[in-house]
Amino acid sequence: FNQMAGTIQHQLVELKAAKTELEARVLERTQKLQASESFLHSLLENLPVYVFRKDTGGRFTFVNRYYCERRGLPAAAVVGRTDFDLSPADLAEKYRQDDLSVMSTRTLLEVEERQIQADGTTIWLQSIKVPVFDEEGKCVGVEGIALDVTERKRAEAAVSKEQERLKSIFEAVPVGICLNRRYGDKTVLRMINDAHLRIAGITREEDARVGGNLWRRITHPEDVVRQDVMHSRVEAGEMS
Repeated sequence: FNQMAGTIQHQLVELKAAKTELEARVLERTQKLQASESFLHSLLENLPVYVFRKDTGGRFTFVNRYYCERRGLPAAAVVGRTDFDLSPADLAEKYRQDDLSVMSTRTLLEVEERQIQADGTTIWLQSIKVPVFDEEGKCVGVEGIALDVTERKRAEAAVSKEQERLKSIFEAVPVGICLNRRYGDKTVLRMINDAHLRIAGITREEDARVGGNLWRRITHPEDVVRQDVMHSRVEAGEMS
């Protein structure tokens, strides 16, 4: 009997030790999980980009602080609602079709799209959307991030406008102008205005047909070598 009691006592001690060790492991893993969740939450809330998640019905299930600040709405006013509640119908329909495409194809989608802010201004977003899956691999929604690229779009529009202005001047001046570019050991005609074509007696159709080698046809043979040397010196920075 004493031997049996001693055995039971020993097993109880081992069970208590195992229980203590298991509790320590659970606590350690819980702390690591909490630290990981805290890090992820901090990252999502403090990144200067829109972060969002929607269910299959298009209802928002999460938006980060930056999203709320830029839309001028608290999270409680966004979660549970759809784009049709928050955006003009045409934009909301576009967002919805993109979401459906992501879920049906189960692939990433990157697009540039407009968004109307609370004050009525329009901004441009570069959005990346991906499908969300549950543990069984079923698609249960869409999540993504969006970066405000409004300033870049404005800069691109300004550059395009300036290019159009310069092109108009290029074509309007009565002086013949052609722009060449050197590729390796070859000089290729990049642009030529109508005045230069008239001087050379060549039509725009011939220009398009001959392409980059047209400049050799409109340059005196004695000047071709000199032009090649000059272009080489310009690209080498020896003259401007």
